[in-house]
Amino acid sequence: PYKLMDLPNGIKSLATGNEHVVLLNSIGDVYTWGNNDQGQLGDGLSFPRIQPYLVKLPQIVRISCAQNYTLALDYKNEVWFWGRLNYVSEKFQGHRVPKRISLPGSIGVSQISCGSTFASIVTVDNRVFIWGQNLCGQLGLGHKNPVDEPREMSGLKGVSGVLSATNSALFLTKDGRVYVTGRTGQTIYHTNPKEVKFNKKIVQIGASWKLDQFGVKTENGEIHRWGFHDKTGLPQLTDFENIVQIFSNGCTPTVYPDNYNYGDGFIVSKLKSETKSTKTEQVINKNSKEKTATKKENVGSTRSYIDGWSDVKVRLTDGYFAAHSKILRESSMYFAIMLDCGANKKELDLTEFDAATCRTFFKYLYTSKLDTVNVQYVPQLYQMADRDPELHQKCREIWERHLTRRTVLSMFENAFKYNATGLKKLCIPLLMQHSDNLLKSEEFKRLPNNVKRGLLSLLSDFTEFNLASMFHQMKFQI
Repeated sequence: PYKLMDLPNGIKSLATGNEHVVLLNSIGDVYTWGNNDQGQLGDGLSFPRIQPYLVKLPQIVRISCAQNYTLALDYKNEVWFWGRLNYVSEKFQGHRVPKRISLPGSIGVSQISCGSTFASIVTVDNRVFIWGQNLCGQLGLGHKNPVDEPREMSGLKGVSGVLSATNSALFLTKDGRVYVTGRTGQTIYHTNPKEVKFNKKIVQIGASWKLDQFGVKTENGEIHRWGFHDKTGLPQLTDFENIVQIFSNGCTPTVYPDNYNYGDGFIVSKLKSETKSTKTEQVINKNSKEKTATKKENVGSTRSYIDGWSDVKVRLTDGYFAAHSKILRESSMYFAIMLDCGANKKELDLTEFDAATCRTFFKYLYTSKLDTVNVQYVPQLYQMADRDPELHQKCREIWERHLTRRTVLSMFENAFKYNATGLKKLCIPLLMQHSDNLLKSEEFKRLPNNVKRGLLSLLSDFTEFNLASMFHQMKFQI
């Protein structure tokens, strides 16, 4: 075994190809290492790496890879491709750096899956697009011809997830039904989606790109398996406790849904609906007269949910949108101070914050719906929501889910930066438990001195911690 260098911000997920590995950490960074003869590391070069390389990408929430290529889904629901996928157009051959995949109508993507020589994606409106090699009809398009660009599988709707195997694919619908395409038995092929019948609703599916083998879990916990090595191609009930056991001593499967909390991935739907939800609020216009405004949830747009009765402009790093001062004052002391004390009371400058986090907060104000938030940006959201106990609680829950020994120092630093006292205090139990090792670690030494002081001071408030002695040992002044 070869020990890799320590990677910051923990590990969220791993994906493996034939001879390369892709790692996604908890803040959306992607690292790759291994063979690189087909550009599968995404570094623009062709020589292999034994140490992880940080790929130049936006913040990523999901990864998938197969033989010599990788797909990555970013927080804006866009898909990136690099490496080589055979039997397709030049667009998907030999890309040594990540290239964004465009779908008709710029529809957003919610899930990705790499098969051995084909790829599948599910859109935010539950459609399937698929492309690549098709020798066994695995693309589900009614034929066995290769398809060199993403093409919609028109015969299947309402899909929540897809897993691509070697020459077959497995689909889970929103209502718990399962469909297959391609080779599902020794002599069984399906060029159109074929429903696999079960007595109970299916809640989880599993497959691997290296093997035409499938597993499903029913709502009452039963595990069924079937695949290429079965003559009948029909599911068989097992005594396994989970889907992963099906693939023991064979290959590492992908399981969907994987029961992992993807709260550290900010996902913005790109559906182009005009009024997905509406809500009525009383707001005050420029003349202080009461007006009723219907707020439209314009998801993913850089504009506000309503321009009609707005009286303040919000400036972000990537544009402006209109908002309502009354709602902002009532929801956030931070915004109230900015509006009352700022030089320009008609404009809020929020360029110090992440733009996507700001939109998440404003969407929550107007619709009471909280999108998935990257844990890196939770302190910003926490600071904005200082008059909203419910949102504060949601932020604390996200924060606690991601606190580990490996992440606690970086998370404390982030909370310290935005003076999120409640989030800093949540770090204390882990800091106390592992203080001997953490305070001697290289990560602690790299922290800014003001963060070190704040951390040690907070520890001393909760323990018999000798603050003066520790500061002396660290050789910096209080």
